Amino acid sequence: MKDKDPFIDRVKSIKDLNAFYEFAQNISAENLRNQTVINEFQKIAFGTFITDLICYELNNINQSGLYNPIGANYTSINLINTKQYSVDLTVIDSKYISTDNKFIASFKQDYIILSLTEDGISYSLYQQKNDIDPSIMDKTKALTLVNDKNSLSYGQCILLKRHHDLFKYNKETSFKKIIFLSLTAKQPTSFIWIYNLDTLLPEQIVATIQDSRIENICILLSNFQYPESVTRMKEMLKHPKHNIRWTALKTLMKLDYAEGCNAVNNMIHDVHPEIRRAAIKTKELIEAQLTT
Repeated sequence: MKDKDPFIDRVKSIKDLNAFYEFAQNISAENLRNQTVINEFQKIAFGTFITDLICYELNNINQSGLYNPIGANYTSINLINTKQYSVDLTVIDSKYISTDNKFIASFKQDYIILSLTEDGISYSLYQQKNDIDPSIMDKTKALTLVNDKNSLSYGQCILLKRHHDLFKYNKETSFKKIIFLSLTAKQPTSFIWIYNLDTLLPEQIVATIQDSRIENICILLSNFQYPESVTRMKEMLKHPKHNIRWTALKTLMKLDYAEGCNAVNNMIHDVHPEIRRAAIKTKELIEAQLTT
């Protein structure tokens, strides 16, 4: 974190937060599963973190009417933000947590929760114990319910491994504030699966927000029919994410049908099986149209 980073003054002013930041200077996103990292993160709960954070923020607010709390919204504050990970403090009212949802989503990144809730956080834990490729939906890969009556006590951490561990809040017996710190690894973005909690089977594959934005901007800008877009779309057929390659193909066919048809022939040999299947089906439809 460079000195000009807007988070640096807050981090340096909060002793326990700074101690973890200094410890994690050379930690990569892939190493956040290490028990030593988890132990260091856990220490934040047993110092003066909350008191120091309150004093820091209120002092700044009182000293300047122009102070803008960096990374803050209605329910959370982003406290550390590096290339490898982020740390956030979240406070939510249990009455606003939906516990009746019949669906649960996997995590696209490793995620550690540190409870700062005095009487604990009640939750259920599920695991995907099968080997999966997150980019290929397989509706036979059922979850396993590990425990539906867990409680994350104050100062206790839980590591949720991406695509493997799934976390669901349980209904609380009385309304209370759920308070926790989260440590999120900044790993390459991936797909998530949505599971049905009645069957424990996956029902849907969902692209990341970043992917959706790229796909939407391609579709939006194609409406202008700008000739140069054809060249750009042809370049995007080489994008590393298969869903974006397919969106580029669909967009290309709207801009230049002949170029799109040529691209379909190439995509029959794509590295991703779903692209190959879709390309073969698309080619069959094109050929059927030509013969009618």
